[in-house]
Amino acid sequence: MPDRITFTGPDGGFLDLTDEGVGLRVLAEGTRGLRSPAYRLATSRQAGIDGARLDAITADEADMALGLLVRADSEDQLRARVQNLVHVTRPKAGDGVLRVQRPDGTGRELTCRIVDGLAGNEDKGTSAPGRWWRALLKVWAGDPWWYGDQVTIGFGLAAPSVFLSPTLPMPRALSSSSIQGQQDVDVQLADDEVRGVWTVTGPGNGLLLRRELLLPDGVTVDPRPGATRVWQSSVAIPDGGTVVLDTRRGFQSFRRGDGTRLMSTVIGEPRAWALTDGRRNRVSVLLGDAGAGANVQYAYRPKFGGI
Repeated sequence: MPDRITFTGPDGGFLDLTDEGVGLRVLAEGTRGLRSPAYRLATSRQAGIDGARLDAITADEADMALGLLVRADSEDQLRARVQNLVHVTRPKAGDGVLRVQRPDGTGRELTCRIVDGLAGNEDKGTSAPGRWWRALLKVWAGDPWWYGDQVTIGFGLAAPSVFLSPTLPMPRALSSSSIQGQQDVDVQLADDEVRGVWTVTGPGNGLLLRRELLLPDGVTVDPRPGATRVWQSSVAIPDGGTVVLDTRRGFQSFRRGDGTRLMSTVIGEPRAWALTDGRRNRVSVLLGDAGAGANVQYAYRPKFGGI
C-alpha cells in the first residue's frame, strides 16, 4: 500500500490527495522537494587568508511541488472537485498541514501553504474536458521541518533509592514521596534538535531535569563537556496544580497552569536543554515532596528533513 498524502486547511477543510475514489492522485511527475530541505551557509572571510570560515548552517524555508491528477465522470463533477481544491488550499486563510502517512499508520507533517498551481492550464496533454485535469501544487513552508507523531514519556512516584545529580550534593537519598525516573530516548534518525513540552502536576516541590548523551554503545555516558545538561527550578506546585515548561523555539516559557510566569524560580541556566539529534539521550527527572496525584510528562515530536 502506498503512502497516504492529505492536506488539512486552517478552517478544517480536508483533502485526501491520494484517494482515487474521489478522483485525486499524486503524480511522481513534477513532484519535488519532499526529501530534504536546502541549507544556507553563513560564512566570514578575513583579508589575506584563503577560503572562508563557516559560522552557521541553517535550513532554508521549504519550496516544493506536488503533481496532482484530478479525475471526474462529468464536466460538472470535475468543476466541483477543482473548486473544492481551490477553496480548501487557499493560502490567505492561513497555514495548513500536509501529512504523509505510511502504511503502518505513522506519519510526518509539514505546516505549509499551497501558493500556486491551481490557476489552470488547458494546454493539450494537461486536461480533457469533463474527465481529467493535471495540476502542479506549489507548496511553501516557513518552517522546513517535517514533524513526526507525538511521543509522550511519563514519570511517576518512585521507590526509595539514591539519585545522583551533577549539581546537588551527592548522593541524595530519595523517599517514595519523590518522583524520579530515567529513560533513554532514541532520536538518532531525527535531522534537527528536538524540543518538547514538560507538564508537571502537583503536589511537588523543586524540579530537576537532566539530559545526558550516550556513546555509540548505548550504555556509557559521554564524558565530554556539554554532553550533560541540567535544568533546575525551586518551584512549589500545589496539589492538583500544574506547571508547564515549553522548550520549543518561539514558544519557550515556564508558567503555571493559570499563566503565571515562573522564570524567577529557575536556578542557574534559564534556557532548557534540547534532545540532541543523531544521538541516544538519557533523560532523568526529579520532583521532591510529591503526592499521590503527582506526575511528570514530556511530550515531543521529532523533526525530519523529509518524508
